[in-house]
Amino acid sequence: MLSLLLLHRLGNRIRIIETIIISFLLHTRTHELIFILATRTSSQDIVETTTKSKLTILHSCKGYNSGHTFPCPCYIGMKQMNDDTVVFNQCQLGIRNGAHHGRTQVKIHPNSMGMAVYSNQLNLCGGKEGSCHCTCFDQDSVKGEVGFRTSISIDGDDVPGFMTDCLGLCGPNCTQGDGKGVRFASILVHDICQSFIRSTDAMPNRNACSDEGWSALSAAISSVIQNGPCPIS
Repeated sequence: MLSLLLLHRLGNRIRIIETIIISFLLHTRTHELIFILATRTSSQDIVETTTKSKLTILHSCKGYNSGHTFPCPCYIGMKQMNDDTVVFNQCQLGIRNGAHHGRTQVKIHPNSMGMAVYSNQLNLCGGKEGSCHCTCFDQDSVKGEVGFRTSISIDGDDVPGFMTDCLGLCGPNCTQGDGKGVRFASILVHDICQSFIRSTDAMPNRNACSDEGWSALSAAISSVIQNGPCPIS
């Protein structure tokens, strides 16, 4: 789960948290600018390269098992769905296509499915190829203390992802909010990405999902405010 040591130490001192986070953002402004510039690729270019790469575009997660994972274009959003599958994506191209992101609360209705879109590169929109992975999940995956893993991983199609608990909650092992707290879109995307790359590294880090982690910073603050401090273990 997304774990911020800084937020853990500050606990419920919200004003102090905000002051330190603002200072932190000022020091990392260049890092963020790199991510912003890297994601400003035209939709047309992404479509052309993903067509050549033969990435899969599913228009629904219904009929697939929770955890089903496949390579997909990074621009996937709600506009690509033909039913009530809810798409979560931090890439600006996906956001333009209606994907839920940032501090949006995770809400999946009974008998509905969700789809998380993420890149295992240090670029939210998958770099020049626009290549991401998509993972389907059901309502039960975002309720209570439930473990979740991707069906494939960075290590191969026959190797599942690492088990992660309480998708969308800040901190590991369902300890924030006892698995019953408010869940946020960007934290969920980071959690599923971490499962795919088979990592349990706490934020801050520089692994292949750290761009999803940094983009979930505002959601982590909201999670602390609504659910309590982010635990680190």
